[in-house]
Amino acid sequence: MLLDSWRGRGARAANARRLLLACVLMPLTAMAEKAPFTQTGMASWYGNEFKGHKTASGTRYNPEELTAAHRKLPFGTCVRVTNLRNNRSTVVKITNRGPYIHRRIIDVSRKAARELDMMKSGVARVRIVVVPKEEEAQKKPGNETTPKRGWFPFSFVPIGLPP
Repeated sequence: MLLDSWRGRGARAANARRLLLACVLMPLTAMAEKAPFTQTGMASWYGNEFKGHKTASGTRYNPEELTAAHRKLPFGTCVRVTNLRNNRSTVVKITNRGPYIHRRIIDVSRKAARELDMMKSGVARVRIVVVPKEEEAQKKPGNETTPKRGWFPFSFVPIGLPP
């Protein structure tokens, strides 16, 4: 009945067309993944002069942690930063606001700058991509999905088998 009435001009045909369109588009939109936030531009790093100072998120800055400052991303967001010159990348956590220099998109900590190999130049052209929560949880220590050797979730004792 739906297929017979979708060609007409009345309200019933219009509703049939809408329903048919919804049946086709709904599965497609459900399958489509939301693209993660991506930004390309210049990055700089900040070092020991801010060691121990409070960041905008309230934590103390430690240059030996993988942290960064971004103007708009929420605090606690993990971001993969890739140096476009040498393709080295690292994941940092947003804990501060900045950078406050024109055309810079992110300030990374000294440890992150070392991993990106941008210590000498001080700045580098980078791409930043927000890391999905699922990937972030897998990277944390103690969240291994495969069991350690010799680990069983229960005590296993075979019954009725010859020794």
